[in-house]
Amino acid sequence: MSLPLISVILPIYNIENYLPKCMESLFAQTYRNLEFIMVDDGSSSKCAKLVDDYLKIDDRVVVYHKENGGLSDARNYGIAHAKGEFMTCVDPDDFVDCDYVEYLYEILKKYKKFMNNPKTKRFCRMMIGEKVYGFYRIFAIYFLTHECATLKQWE
Repeated sequence: MSLPLISVILPIYNIENYLPKCMESLFAQTYRNLEFIMVDDGSSSKCAKLVDDYLKIDDRVVVYHKENGGLSDARNYGIAHAKGEFMTCVDPDDFVDCDYVEYLYEILKKYKKFMNNPKTKRFCRMMIGEKVYGFYRIFAIYFLTHECATLKQWE
C-alpha cells in the first residue's frame, strides 16, 4: 500500500540565511512521499535564486513566485496549489526533526477512525481534516491524543 502524498508549504520572503538548514531538515524526512511547495512572496533576487536552486536539488520541490502579499497570502497560495492528501506548513526560518512528518501522519492514522464515527465525525474533521495545516494540525493532534478517554465513549 502506498503512502499518501503530503504537501509541505513554505512561504518564502528574504530568509536566505535560514533556508538551507530548513530545507536540509525537510529533505531528511523519514516520510518520503512529500512535495515541498516553496512560495516566493516577492523576495529579493538573491533569495528568489536560492529558491529556484532547490528545483535542481530535489524533484519533489515545486516553486511559485508571486508579488508580495504577506505570510498568510503566501501560505494560502501554496495551499491552493498543493496536490497532497494532507498538508503542513513549515516556516523556512525554522527546521524540523527528521521524523516530523512521519510522526504527524502516524498520529493522524491512529485517530482517523474517529472521522468515520457519526458522533465524532464533525469534530474530528474540523480538528484533523485533510486540509488542516501547520499549528492547527499540531494542536488538533495534541488535543486528540490528550482527550482520548472522552472520545472513547463514542467508539
